[in-house]
Amino acid sequence: MKEIAVLHGVKEETIRTHRRNWRHHKIEAIWEGKRSGHPRILQAVHQAQILSWIDSDTLNSEQIRQRLYEQYQIEICQETLRRFLRASGIVYKRTRHSEPYRVCRRVNILRDYPDDKTKLYPRN
Repeated sequence: MKEIAVLHGVKEETIRTHRRNWRHHKIEAIWEGKRSGHPRILQAVHQAQILSWIDSDTLNSEQIRQRLYEQYQIEICQETLRRFLRASGIVYKRTRHSEPYRVCRRVNILRDYPDDKTKLYPRN
């Protein structure tokens, strides 16, 4: 028993329990029954919908929670949602507000020229 437990990475007691179940119930022992615990809040349909929302738009967890409630009437805490997103491989990045690329580029190009040859004019 010890070798089997080591091979499967479980305790000996687990092997004994499975063996006892096999002796008493035969093939039915392998079928998994209903497990105890709280049922999942996010079903596969909801998970797929969340991932499609993220692919199509940049959302934070609070916005996703609001959409879930509006569309499916599901209330979920932010930590549960964050755990799902982490498990799905979604990485949080802080939104940084900066000037548009063209404005930054224009200023950087002007820095390459001497001051007496460049002037900035206001837009009309």
